[in-house]
Amino acid sequence: IIAVGGGTFFGDPKNLACERYILEQSGRRHPTVCFIPTASAEPSDYIARFFEAFTRLGVRPTVLRLFQRTPDLREVLLNHDVIYVGGGNTKSMLAVWREWGLPDVLREAWRRGIVLS
Repeated sequence: IIAVGGGTFFGDPKNLACERYILEQSGRRHPTVCFIPTASAEPSDYIARFFEAFTRLGVRPTVLRLFQRTPDLREVLLNHDVIYVGGGNTKSMLAVWREWGLPDVLREAWRRGIVLS
């Protein structure tokens, strides 16, 4: 688990040192990374910046949206090397996550060695 508080792709899209470090922890040359922007209510500009930054880093980015048609969370998340959670309203995010059972899936991902950030 890599905790980050600001200073990421959204604040400084030219400096991707933090993102590079997170990806390196997966041990994969071209890891897959899933972005969960629940805390910010999934704004399209935030998601676009995520895709732009992580594509530049040579990875295969995806996004998990919970405010649209929600896929099988286990199937999606457990098939990634890195799960990257965006910032925003943590209290609201956790309420949504609990409703969907996401904390259990993230715990399973952590046990499997998937990088969480």
